[in-house]
Order: sequence, then structure tokens, then C-alpha cells
Amino acid sequence: MLAARSFVTPDRNKTYEEMVSDESLDEIATYATGVGPWKNMLLVPSADGTKLESTGLTAKLQNRGMQVSALVPGCLTGAGVFCLTSAATSQLVVAR
Repeated sequence: MLAARSFVTPDRNKTYEEMVSDESLDEIATYATGVGPWKNMLLVPSADGTKLESTGLTAKLQNRGMQVSALVPGCLTGAGVFCLTSAATSQLVVAR
């Protein structure tokens, strides 16, 4: 799981920016088949605030052969509903 941007990993002492660098993602791809970043690491508000835009992280991960499943706070409802990012569009989708 990739955590919040301000998080520093205790085992490697890396920040978010370091964790999503090309060098780090290449390393992660040697042992992981997928990751679960927070949704706001994948999608951010547009400049005018009217839509969500991709940060490019989904494409970077998929280009390394990894699957991406976003962790979305408040999206686990207990009714079997969860949210993922669409691999094709980098948009948030709800699955039941």
C-alpha cells in the first residue's frame, strides 16, 4: 500500500515522492504484482475544481505490469460495496 504524501516509510525512510519515483517503482515491480494507493494519489481535482484528473501514477504502475486497486476512505459500506480505479480510464468506479 502506498500511503499519504507526508508519510515516511519506517523500513526505508522514503517519502511519497521517493516511493513513486521511476527508480522506486522499478524496484517495487520486481516483487509486487499490484499496489493499493489512496485514491488521491491517483486522482486530484482539476485546476477549476470541476472534475478529477489523473496524477499519472496508475499509468506508471500499469506500464510496469502492476495492477492498481485504490483505497477509498468511506467507500467500504458494509453492504459489500467497494471502490476501485478503472484500469482503462483511471476513473473511480464502484463495485458491489
